[in-house]
This record gives sequence, structure tokens and C-alpha cells, in this order.
Amino acid sequence: MDILTLHRRGLKQRAIARKLGISRNTVKKYIDNPELFLEGAQRRRRHSQLDLYQDNIKAWIEEDSDYRASWIYDRLTSMGFAGSYEIVKRRVRQIKDNYHKVAYMRFETEPGYQAQVDFGEFQVAKADGSVQKLFLFSMILGYSRKMYAELIERCDLPSFLDCHIRAFEYLGGVSEQILYDRMKNVYIGKIAGKAKFNDTLVGFALHYGFKPEVAPSYAAWVKGKVERPYDFIREGFWRGYSFICLDTANADLLRWLAKKDDRVHGTTHEVVKERFNREKPHLNILPPQAFDTSYRIYRKVYKDCTVRFEGNSYVVAHTLVGRQVILRVKEKTMRIFHNDRLIVTYETPEGAAMSNTLVLDRIETNLTRLRLPRIREILESVLKAAENQDKSHLSFLDELLEEEVAAKEQRRIETAIKISGLPFIKSIDEFDFTFQPNLDRQQVMSLFDLAFIQQKGNVVFLGPPGVGKTHLAVSLALKACQAGLSIYFTNMEDLIKKLSKDHQAGRPGKGRSYYKSSLVIVDEVGYTPVSREECNLFFRFIAHRYEKSSTIITSNKAFSDWTELFHDPIIVTAILDRLLHHSVVINIKGNSYRLRGKVKVQTMNELQNKKECGSNPTTENGSILNDR
Repeated sequence: MDILTLHRRGLKQRAIARKLGISRNTVKKYIDNPELFLEGAQRRRRHSQLDLYQDNIKAWIEEDSDYRASWIYDRLTSMGFAGSYEIVKRRVRQIKDNYHKVAYMRFETEPGYQAQVDFGEFQVAKADGSVQKLFLFSMILGYSRKMYAELIERCDLPSFLDCHIRAFEYLGGVSEQILYDRMKNVYIGKIAGKAKFNDTLVGFALHYGFKPEVAPSYAAWVKGKVERPYDFIREGFWRGYSFICLDTANADLLRWLAKKDDRVHGTTHEVVKERFNREKPHLNILPPQAFDTSYRIYRKVYKDCTVRFEGNSYVVAHTLVGRQVILRVKEKTMRIFHNDRLIVTYETPEGAAMSNTLVLDRIETNLTRLRLPRIREILESVLKAAENQDKSHLSFLDELLEEEVAAKEQRRIETAIKISGLPFIKSIDEFDFTFQPNLDRQQVMSLFDLAFIQQKGNVVFLGPPGVGKTHLAVSLALKACQAGLSIYFTNMEDLIKKLSKDHQAGRPGKGRSYYKSSLVIVDEVGYTPVSREECNLFFRFIAHRYEKSSTIITSNKAFSDWTELFHDPIIVTAILDRLLHHSVVINIKGNSYRLRGKVKVQTMNELQNKKECGSNPTTENGSILNDR
């Protein structure tokens, strides 16, 4: 996006300077002397190392234009890019501007393909001096510019969808696609790069056979067809209009729009009515039944054959006791359905009760948009408890936020554990210290304050198979994960394979989890021998993490046996030098947990046999065993 283009769009010099990150004097110079810009554009551009990744950046932006420059920079660095973040930021901004310009500036559509929908706002001065707010719903066909507009008092979802239905009936059909702005009762957000719409709107779209789309961010020109008519109605119809009531205003508005269909449109240079006559056959036909836009509330039928809604009880047939029914509430009417069959219709009391329902619906919609699922899940129950216990607003809000924070933290821990590669989940509370009496329990428990991770230290667990080395390592990893630290678990064999693969591919691999995690657990060191080349790779791994992050090693080999494992005593010395500096070594001597059941059975059998022979059971040193 260049200075002259932004200036032609109506931006002031200050806004252009702020957008492009340059001085106002520079902006003024190029606006006053456009030939300077042309000269600069013709200069030979310097080659950049970022040019090698141009196609990657374009592909990511085409996938999702909301990808930030920081996200793209992280991906590029993992691919070998060594330049600065500022270079990437400028290039991303340039590509996004060009992408929007190419993709959206020419926005003419085929007949019947697209309609655009938006809301505007008007104000009416009442006789008592107060101001009444009205909302303008407008739908315009992209090809012909045929428009439907309506004034409404509320902009909630049922009213919004009712406007759609009346617009479809007025136009005589439905376009293949409807483009929306990012209005809160329609658009929730982007999930996995795709737009997420309100579930009710999605069902509405399926019913009428159109596809909802959302206009891109900061691209107002995309939905200009519907935003320009808002000014058109405000200046041509509303200014100077004597408002009496809503029904009269809407009738007058439609008559005014019908007259305007005889005009020649400034963009198409054709009469709107004639162009619409060509577009109408391309619109999809309306379904036989209109979509039910009522609020849907699910209730269970009590033993007294009633369902309760907003403090009132409504009687249904006794055959529905214990079953779930759907209450469809709209304006003053409530219809009760079971299995899509209408059971009974009631008139609902008018007042604050219904307004509370609407408020709760809006709150749940906003909670979905803000991605606060736990609060949405418990809102009703916490609200009832707060009313019964007469809690203050602060206590109510505090409880909701505490629940959401706890849920988010639990999801974070679960995700971290899932991607960490831990073979099982076991805490230190599950470790049987009584089975390993020679193990210094105090020394082990002192590790769980995670001070060794803060000090970039290491932990080494030595001992024969089955004594609990991996269990202790996993328990420390879980504690670190709960503390918000990144963890990664691997065994020696898999680690060597990954290091070898990175080496053969010419990748440093230093951006991978087994390099950059705060705590890496390398299990089963010593079970399989390694080659001299693999030994060098393991040394580089240990050297890279030395005094930068922490590593836990479990091994069934004493350090004196590592020369046999790694072949080269010099390499072994270098590995141990870095591994044992700032480290805690715990040597576990004892029996295997996995064999403890078999050992007990074998010992009891031996004792029984010795008793039958009439001899006293003794140990190797001659002391009598205590048979308990």
C-alpha cells in the first residue's frame, strides 16, 4: 500500500504517516510531488534473504489473512530464516495490503450469487424529550442493487432473522451467499482459520439454502454495496422525515425504495428494476415453510405434569413426565414441542421475565465469542446459587472467574501432557517408598520444589530395571507442567533417531521440543549401545542444554560403565562433565516393583519348605528371618 493510494482513499497525512510508520514530512513530500514516488518505484530493489520465503508467506496469508507477523516469523525461523523480525513484519504488511487490494477491490458478482446484510442505527426524539433508538436492517443484491430495508426496535437474533425472512419474501428468492459484517449476533470468531457463525444462523442458512460469509477485517470496501445504501436512506429518506410509528415508517420506506428502483445506478449504469428482472430468475426459491426464529429452551417435565419457565408453571400431558421438551418462546407466545410435535401453546406474562431470558441469551453468545466455555457451562447454576445465598456482585463474578481460570489451567496442563510424550501419568504420591527403604526420601522430595530447574541443573536416576526411576522422573515432569513449564519425554533410542535425522537433513534441530523445553527427560540411557557418531550427537545435545535448561537422565548403568556404552572415554568424560555439573545424582538400590508380587510368593514358598523340613529359615549371614 503506497502513499498516493492511501491519499486517494481520503486518508489524511497524519493517518498515512501513522499507518506506514514514516514521518508526516515524507508523506507531504510525495503527495506534493508524485513524480518522486515514480522515481523511487523505478529504482532497483535490493535483494533480501526473505525473498526465498515469499511463496510461503503468501500461502499462509491466503490460508488465513489474520495470521500475525510474529506467527509467520516463528515459522520462518524454524525453516532457517536468520533475518530480523522487523523485515518480516514489513513484508507481511506489504503482502496483506496487496492481497486485499487484488482480492477485494473488484467486487462485482454474478446474478443471484451474493447479497449483503448490515445494521445501521437511527434515533427518534420522543414527545417527552427522551430518545428512542431504532435499527435499520438492509439487504442488497450484489448484481442488481435491488434493496430491502426495514426499521426495527431490537437487534437481537430472532428479530435479525425475521428481517431476513421478510427480505427473502420481498425479493422473491434467496442468493447463494450472504456477506455479513463482524456483528456480534452472527459472527463468533475464527477457529482453525475458518469463520465460526452462530449455530442458529447456521441452521437458518441450511433451511434457506445460502452460505454465510464474513467480510475480512479492515476491508470496508468489500461490503460497500450495503454501507453506501445506509447513507443513501439516511440522506434521501430519513432526513426531515416525520416519524409517527414503526409500521408507518416501514411502509413509507418500502414505497420510497420502490420509486428509487426506477433510477439509473451510478456504478452499473443501468436501471435497478431492469437489472433485477434479469437477476430474479437466478435466485433460489423459498422453502415451503418459514424458519422458526423463536428462542429454544430445553426443559424436563416434572412429576406434577408441569414445566417451569421464568417462575411460572405450564401444564402438559402426563405421558411426558420425565421427558425433555422444547419451549419455543417468541414475543407473548410460548409453544411446547416434543419430538418436533406441537403439544400446547400458552400466552406468557409480559415484563422483566422475558427480558432476562434475552439478556441471558446475549450473555451466552458473548461467552462463546470470548471463548469462555466454563463460565457458560456453570452460569445458570452459579446464578441460582447466588440468588439463594444472597451473594454480592463481586462474589458472584469472582466465583465465575475462578472457575474459568481453573478450567483453562486444567486444559493447559492436559494439552501440555498430551504433547510431552509422557508414557504414563503417575504422581509422587503413588510412589511406594517403603518398598525402597534404601532410597533417601527427603532427598527425593526436595527435588519437587523445582529449584533445580530454576538453577538450570540436572537430575540423574541410576539403578537396575524396575526400581522406580521412570516413575520419579515422570512425577517431576508432572510437577513442572503444573508450574507452567514446558516438558518433553523421550527414551535414549528415540532421541538418537531424532538427532540423527536432523543431522542427515542438515537441520540444527535447536527449535524442536527436545532441545528448547524447560525440562527434558531422557529415559533408558544404557539399554542399547550407540555408535561413535551417535555418541557425538548426544554430546552436542547435552552441551546445548548445559546451563540453559534442565535434563533428567535415567540409566541402569553406573557411570563407570558408560565408556562401554559410548565407546570413547574422551566423549564420556565430556558428557559427564556437563551432565553432572549442577546436578543431583540419586542411586536407587533395591528390588523391582514389577516383580514384587512374584518375589513375595517365592519367599513364602521357600519358608514353607524349610518349615516342613524342620529347619529354621536363615539369611545368608546366618541370622534368623522374621516370619510375619
